[in-house]
Parts: sequence; structure tokens; C-alpha cells
Amino acid sequence: LSDNPPQDVLETCYEVLDELWKLELHIYPQQRMTHLMDIIAHAITRYIQTKLSMLDLWLGKYNEVDSTVTQGINLCDKWVEICTRLTTIYWPNYGPHRWQGPVYTPANAKNVATRLKEIHSLRTLHKQLTQLLSHSEQDELKTTDSFNSFNSVNAVQYNPYTQPIWRGSVKQYENALAPAEHRIAGKLKNQLRNMNANTMQFMQEFKRYQELIRRPSIQRELVTERENLLGKISEYVQSERKNFHNEENGTRWNSD
Repeated sequence: LSDNPPQDVLETCYEVLDELWKLELHIYPQQRMTHLMDIIAHAITRYIQTKLSMLDLWLGKYNEVDSTVTQGINLCDKWVEICTRLTTIYWPNYGPHRWQGPVYTPANAKNVATRLKEIHSLRTLHKQLTQLLSHSEQDELKTTDSFNSFNSVNAVQYNPYTQPIWRGSVKQYENALAPAEHRIAGKLKNQLRNMNANTMQFMQEFKRYQELIRRPSIQRELVTERENLLGKISEYVQSERKNFHNEENGTRWNSD
């Protein structure tokens, strides 16, 4: 993986596995194939974990962490998608050697992808939150210290036995951010309320702070603004539908 673009390596793995399964002089056992898929999944996750170990996941530059974590998510998802495609579309329909049973999903790749998505969500939440706080407010609320709960956790090493420890660290992190969330809920509410924007701009602003808006405490504060957005979207859809019908009828009229 280190010598070639990772996505290209996965495509090569896909081609090799497909050729192995379709060998004419030898039937490649299904159990061995699932084992081989797992070996590749572990190689992918080790590669990702090595790359991420070079970064400070929690206090490092957001863009660097975001880029590397996103790449890791994409690689894991890609391998899960390849295994799914092979074991649900191609091999079950290959007459000489049919795949038997349900789809095979490499658990390691799926679980590491889930963990990376959580890490990405936590970093993005912190970034969006601090964008709405002044430096003095960040110091007052000690937003940087909120990551301290992860000091004793190797976040990128997924293990079902240590999952309760991870969940506990996430809970501590969320509790540490609670005062900051309370502070910025009002700010975000005023920012959205005072916007003089069209529907698409309003939607973009919601997307800009989507991780924050997912937080239950902030959702409660933004009930009116969320209803306002839904109303704007409904009006936009009705307007676009009306324009479509008018254009369609105009085209028919012209053709007649």
C-alpha cells in the first residue's frame, strides 16, 4: 500500500480475487476467500492507522486530520463495497462457481470506518463550535481541554473489548463541551434568525453547522429556525414544480 495509490491497490485486489474465484482448473474454497478478504481488510486498516499515528488527532491542524481521516473512511468503505459487490452480484451469478449464502462484509474494515467517522464528527463538531466563540470565550470555556478525555485512548485502534472505554471517553468529551454548546446555541439562533437569505443560502448555513445542529441541546434551541427552513424548502419545491409544469406545457404548446 505504501508504494502505490491506495485506491489503485484496492482495484488490483478486486481483480485478483475475481480471477482466483473464476479459476478453471481449481475451485477456490469460499472459506479461504473470506479469510483472504479479511487479511486485505486488516492490511488496509493497519495502513490507515499508521498514517493517522503520525498526526495529533485531537489538537493537530483540522485540515490535515480531516483529509487523512476522510481518506481512511473512503478506503474502508471502498473495500466493504468491493466485497459486497463480489458476493451479492458477480459471484452468486457465476455458473461454474457460485457464491453460497449471504453477503460477506469484512467486519474489521466496517468497524474501523465507523470509528473514523466518529472521530471526524467529533473534530468537526469542535471546529464548528469554536468558530462561533471568541478566543476569550474559548479560553473561558476551556474548549481545548475537552479533548483530554481521549488522552488514554488509542482512538484509531478499534477493539470490541475496549469499545466501552471509547464510549466513556466520548461521553466525557460531550459533557465537557456542554457549557460551550449552551453558549453558542443562542448565537447560532440569532445568526440564523437575522439572515436575509434565499432558500439555498439558508440551507447552506444549516449545512455549514450541521454537526452542531445535530446536537440535542442545540436542536431544542433551534426548533423555530428548523421549521422555518422546512417551510422555505416546501415553498421552493412547490415553486420549482410549478415552473417545471409551465415549461412542459409551453413546450407542448409550441410543438402543436
